[in-house]
Amino acid sequence: MTKPKTPKAKAELLDPRQALFIELYATPGETFGNAYQSAVKAGYSEEYSKNLKTRQQWVSENVKEVTKDELVKKAKKVLHRSLDSQDERLAQDTAKFVAKTDIEFSEKQEHSITFPQPLLGGESKDA
Repeated sequence: MTKPKTPKAKAELLDPRQALFIELYATPGETFGNAYQSAVKAGYSEEYSKNLKTRQQWVSENVKEVTKDELVKKAKKVLHRSLDSQDERLAQDTAKFVAKTDIEFSEKQEHSITFPQPLLGGESKDA
């Protein structure tokens, strides 16, 4: 009895340069999430690297887009480091940014809104 053949993993179908690109693009580091820089660092020409993500099917088949959640996590780490910075001006500027953009820090404001009279379903003054 022969063993059934199993399909090769996608990574096994990539050449070494493609695999390096995927690793550089998808792993947090210097070129994380930047297709152009990842491609250049993997050894592709600048011209090829400029069009890599939009024209090469193997890229879209093998790379997961960086999600918003991952970017938010990274941004929060940077904000925490900046708030704890020994550079007082950097810490203050970061605190101001957080205060302006975080709903917890926003001041509540009251607004009064006057709605127009409904066109349908209202009583007529002429009746």
